[in-house]
Amino acid sequence: MARVQNYTKKDMPKLLREHDRSARTYANKVDLNRSHMNYTYGAQTSDEVMRKIQKRTTEIMDGGYVQAQTNICTEWSVFCPVPLINAGREREFFDELWKFCGERYGEENLIAGYVHMDETTPHMHMMFVPEATSRKTGKKTVSSASLMTKTECSSFHTDFDKRCAEVFGISHLVRNGKTIANGLTAENLAQVQEYVGKQYEDTIKAYREFLGKIEFKKIGKTALELFDEKQAAKNAPQKPTESPKKPSEEQEQTTPKRKVKKAPEEPKKEPEASADSVWNTSMGKYYKPTDYAALKRAAQAREELSVSEEQDEKENSEPQF
Repeated sequence: MARVQNYTKKDMPKLLREHDRSARTYANKVDLNRSHMNYTYGAQTSDEVMRKIQKRTTEIMDGGYVQAQTNICTEWSVFCPVPLINAGREREFFDELWKFCGERYGEENLIAGYVHMDETTPHMHMMFVPEATSRKTGKKTVSSASLMTKTECSSFHTDFDKRCAEVFGISHLVRNGKTIANGLTAENLAQVQEYVGKQYEDTIKAYREFLGKIEFKKIGKTALELFDEKQAAKNAPQKPTESPKKPSEEQEQTTPKRKVKKAPEEPKKEPEASADSVWNTSMGKYYKPTDYAALKRAAQAREELSVSEEQDEKENSEPQF
C-alpha cells in the first residue's frame, strides 16, 4: 500500500526530474500521453522544492551545519486503493493523505506531493523534511533515522487506515491483506502461482515446437530430437569411477623397501703447518707471510746474473788474436 524512502541533497535532482516528468528514462512504466493528468500539492517546481527544503532545514538546525550524508527529505509513496479508483475518488483520497501527513509530521515540514496518474496505479509521492528530536542532545534536528522508526512505519498504515474508514466509510482500505503479505493475499497468491505456471508451460511448449521445425538433413534429426538426446544422456545415472586402490597395511609390511646407499663423505683436509707458516684465527688456516726483503734480494740476484751472462756473451763473441 505504501513504502517510505529517504534522500540526501545529492539524490534530489534525479528524484525531482523523475517526479516532474522531465527525465529521459524512468524506472517504472510511464505513459507520457497521460502525464498531463498528473498534479502536485505544495511546491510546484523543482527549484521551489529545493528552496523550501533549504529554508526548513536551516530553521530546524538553527543555522547549524547539515552534513552531506544527512537525509534532508523523506518520502511516502502511497497507492490509491482499488475501491476508490473504481469509484473515481482518487482526488479525495490524496487530499486526505496531504492533510493527514500535515497533522502527523507538521504542515511546516511538508514540501510537495506528486500525484502520478500516468502509471499502472495512481499514487502520490508525499515529500517532507524529517524533523525529529536528537537522542543525544534532546534538541530539534533533521534525522530520518530518529523519525522513521519501525514503530512509526507500522503505525502510519494503522492510523491512516482508521482515518480512511472514518472519511470514506470503508474499512481496511490501507492496511489490508495485500499490505500485510507484500501486495498479495492468500487467494491472490494462489491465482498468481496458477497463472505463472500456465505461462511457463505455454512457453516451454512453444519452444519445443520451434525446435521441432529445425531439421538437420545430414544426420536426419531435428533440433528437438538432439536436445532430448542430450538431456537424456545428462540425466542418465553415471557409473562411479573407481579410484586407484591404495596398498593395504599387510602389503606395505611384506613389500621390502629399497635402501638408498649414500656416497661416502670425503674427510676434511686440515691445513698443513710448516716452519715458516703462521696460524690465522679469523681465516682458520695457516698461511705464509710475504717477505719483501727476500723478494728484493732475489730480484737483485737475478739482475746480477743476467748482467754477468751478457758480459760472458760479449767476451765469447770478440775475436781472439
